Amino acid sequence: MSPKTSDTSKADSTLASIFELNLNDCEITVCLASFGADDDLPRMAKLQLSDELTNDFSGVVKKVTEKWKDENENGDLQLKSYEAGSKPESYEIEYIDVSEHESIQKQIRVLASIADLLVFSGDGDFMLL
Repeated sequence: MSPKTSDTSKADSTLASIFELNLNDCEITVCLASFGADDDLPRMAKLQLSDELTNDFSGVVKKVTEKWKDENENGDLQLKSYEAGSKPESYEIEYIDVSEHESIQKQIRVLASIADLLVFSGDGDFMLL
């Protein structure tokens, strides 16, 4: 594994702030996104999950986050800039600076107001691909 490079400092800082989160205080919402043929932006909806399934999702997030945190503390985790088509090794996490990509910003902006998202109903207006 190659050593961390200085160009990852912003990504390192962001990852450190994620590791500092108390995940027990975080609310879990699972969302779906779909693009129709004529859509400029994805349609998004949130899933209405049972408490048990929500806890299962939360457990997965906690498990992965703790694993990465331990690997990072041991120097066994490497951040690298996202490259289309790449297949990161198990010790690598790719990152992208969303502030440099207006198209991504537009797509995820709606997630700032998750409470306003419609609940997924499974009707024909929302395509799953």
